[in-house]
Amino acid sequence: LKAEKDNLPALEAWAEVCVKKGNKAEAVTSLLSLADKYAAKSEWDKAAEAARNALSIDENAASPLSKLAEALRQAGDKPGAAEAFYKLGLLYEKQNKGELAAEAFKHTLEMNPSHPEAQKRVLGSVSAPAAPAAPVHAKAPEAAPAAPPKAPASGVLDLEDITAPPFGASKAPAPPPPAAPVHVEN
Repeated sequence: LKAEKDNLPALEAWAEVCVKKGNKAEAVTSLLSLADKYAAKSEWDKAAEAARNALSIDENAASPLSKLAEALRQAGDKPGAAEAFYKLGLLYEKQNKGELAAEAFKHTLEMNPSHPEAQKRVLGSVSAPAAPAAPVHAKAPEAAPAAPPKAPASGVLDLEDITAPPFGASKAPAPPPPAAPVHVEN
């Protein structure tokens, strides 16, 4: 096989032999190599198939997902590429690779701007970090002096300051407003 590393049917056959013998790592490596070779020839459907086959052997590997997402994007399968990029982002999250996860989720949104879960994750990754807690030995801030009570706005009654007249008592009429000063000329 080494002499025929560019022989794609031979590479496919070798991957099958590796799977049958239980050598999953070698099978994945061969399938990813196959995906790369198909991608180099712009045979995106075949590249995606090889990546899917590698992914079926090791579903927790980022490389097959990444190659699948890119092959689907190049093939014009936006929904498929969006889903592959989203799964790649989830995998990177599980591996605590935040920057790579954020990048994968952004690619998801490039392929499908209305992908709700990717939107949540992208918005979550750009939200501001929480402020650090104050050190224990720090002096507590002094309390600001209490503000004086505000007078009610004009035309608003403060019901706490009003005493009701006894039931049945008549209310005295309000005094007339003061007369305006009259100016007389001599």
